Amino acid sequence: EFLDEALEGRYKIHLLTMHWDSGEVSTRSTVQDIADDFAERIQKIAPEGPYLLGGFSFGGIVSMEIARRFRGEGKTVDRLLLIDPPENPALVAETSNKDHT
Repeated sequence: EFLDEALEGRYKIHLLTMHWDSGEVSTRSTVQDIADDFAERIQKIAPEGPYLLGGFSFGGIVSMEIARRFRGEGKTVDRLLLIDPPENPALVAETSNKDHT
């Protein structure tokens, strides 16, 4: 409710979560893999922007990747909110996207 008021009702708020212990996400999944899944979910909920994306800790890294992808596709990402991100989220995203072999 507070967030909705702060955003002045300009955005619909949807919460997407990862369930590490359910097997939904493997410890070998890359940021790219997780972003693929979340971007698809977001597109089903809201096929048109503008988007306000955000995430807590590792979720912020995933949000950065989704924002990068959406902008590359010509979609509007108004804001990207990172809550308690790693010290250098771009480096973490780049490293975690590398081949695990």
